[in-house]
Amino acid sequence: MINPLQINYKSLINNTLLFLLILFIFHLVNEKPFIKFYKFPNFGDNYVFGIILVSFFLLRQVNIKLSLSDKLFIISIFYIAFLETFIFSMVNYEIGGNSYVLLRDLIAIYYVFKVLNYIEIDKKIDKLILYSSIIFIFQTITYFIIYLSFHHYQYQFEFINYSDAQLSNFFSFKIFFLFLICFIFRKKYLSLFFYISSVLILYYFDSRAQLLVFLIIPIFIFLSSKQKVILIIFHVIILVFLFNKEYIKSFKNTIYAVTETRVNIEKNLNNEVADTKTGDTVRQVQHAEINSTVTRIYHLERNFKNLKKNLIFGSGYNSLIQNKYAHIAKTCECGILHPVFAYGLVGQILVFVFMYYWFRDYRSSFNDDDKLIALFTFSLFCMLYILTLPLFPAWFGLGYYLITKIPATESEK
Repeated sequence: MINPLQINYKSLINNTLLFLLILFIFHLVNEKPFIKFYKFPNFGDNYVFGIILVSFFLLRQVNIKLSLSDKLFIISIFYIAFLETFIFSMVNYEIGGNSYVLLRDLIAIYYVFKVLNYIEIDKKIDKLILYSSIIFIFQTITYFIIYLSFHHYQYQFEFINYSDAQLSNFFSFKIFFLFLICFIFRKKYLSLFFYISSVLILYYFDSRAQLLVFLIIPIFIFLSSKQKVILIIFHVIILVFLFNKEYIKSFKNTIYAVTETRVNIEKNLNNEVADTKTGDTVRQVQHAEINSTVTRIYHLERNFKNLKKNLIFGSGYNSLIQNKYAHIAKTCECGILHPVFAYGLVGQILVFVFMYYWFRDYRSSFNDDDKLIALFTFSLFCMLYILTLPLFPAWFGLGYYLITKIPATESEK
């Protein structure tokens, strides 16, 4: 006779491990991506090992069958590893970067996608969404309590470093990711919470990248709803409300930075003094958007010049990083171009071929227009993420897994 207590105990362990796995997937155990002003926890970038370790305890007997897309992914990984280990390691870039960053991130994304297919837990899809939502509801509420306490009542918590009190783009994208997933899976109240949270983040922290995502993505995903007209009109009203003077100023600064690119790059790289009385440099005086845009253009120019010299095989991940100008960002934040910059046309072609065969392997999961809209919207969201940030997060794998598990519509049933 099966002991009910034993079953409950086993279920509790499995659900706890699943919750811990989600923490690792969102990089919340090892790093500090939630809010930049947290000093810890910060245990490095070894989140992949945490994902693998926890998943082993959740897996049962696994009958692994490699599809064509799996084989292509493995070939691509070995190709990149070979180049970094035996070819690019011989080149001295005079930096201490980690040449396996892109390799690590790609492995993490695909491992998460595959392992979630093999984990057997009751109501797995609902729990993945629920546990992720609980984590970020707690973090969102916590952040706004901290932020509002400081900026409206000047109350400071002792364990927080207020010198860098701002939401990171990493956290903002995760909030929007959960809005997207909850809306697709018809979690009405959760999707509303994360939508409102995104609006508040945009209201308090003017971010061009976040505004671009918020401008485009909801309109596409609302097309799959029966109330699409009402939702799109409501969304447009919110956009009008959000597009305040700060955002207008931000985009004007961006245009200025682009039109005055050459002058700005030279001034930024040389760290010229803008005010002789105070000693403030150009980067200290200029608006943050100008500095950010100029830095991105500099990195793009530098990497395209490098790519022309190594068009077929690239120059390795460390070629993306610069240490010469310590006062600007070390690497290009346009992660979408990292594969071609680092591994040339061959590396980029491997990515495109893998994506094609992955879709072919899972095309049965997208057998109606709404599911195709969801896939297109999430893919566009991921592209906008890596267009503005330098890393490929493991939760891309969680997102694509959930997208392949969208429930059937009434017409399909």
